[in-house]
Amino acid sequence: MRALAVAVVVALLPACGGDDDPPSTTTSTTVLAVDDVVPAIAAVEAARGGAQQYTEINVNADGVSLFVLDASGQELAYFYGNGALQDPGAPTPSTGAPFTLDAVDRGVAPTLVRETQERFPGAEVTALALVSTPDTGLTWALKSRSPRGGVLNVLYSPNGELVSVSPAPG
Repeated sequence: MRALAVAVVVALLPACGGDDDPPSTTTSTTVLAVDDVVPAIAAVEAARGGAQQYTEINVNADGVSLFVLDASGQELAYFYGNGALQDPGAPTPSTGAPFTLDAVDRGVAPTLVRETQERFPGAEVTALALVSTPDTGLTWALKSRSPRGGVLNVLYSPNGELVSVSPAPG
């Protein structure tokens, strides 16, 4: 899952060929724990005593994974699910560019999922991450799958403005 987020995957695209039926126009609901993003960040910051330098925040069906730098520059992985923050794993070398949440709309994740699914009727957002890469800078990256199996990467700014939509490599 982590490699998926770092690759900045997202969204939906109808697959070519085969089925002549039009794609569904019903917006599916997400199974991602997007409503846990804000409480997950708050829990990590409460446990660590304030604002953090993150290297990635990603959301799946079970909860939110948050990767933060410790005082030595090592990365700590926290998981927030079922309303509770788990203890971090052992420190590991950092794998991502650090960022703060100063300019990030922390509560925008549910809106981005809803807007992506509405923009691509029948699509289901299957992954969401906040990451910083040399190519895109800090972005919310969503992976969306169409009912026909196609996948799009949809990127939004830290405050939820659409940046790009592109087919995911096959």
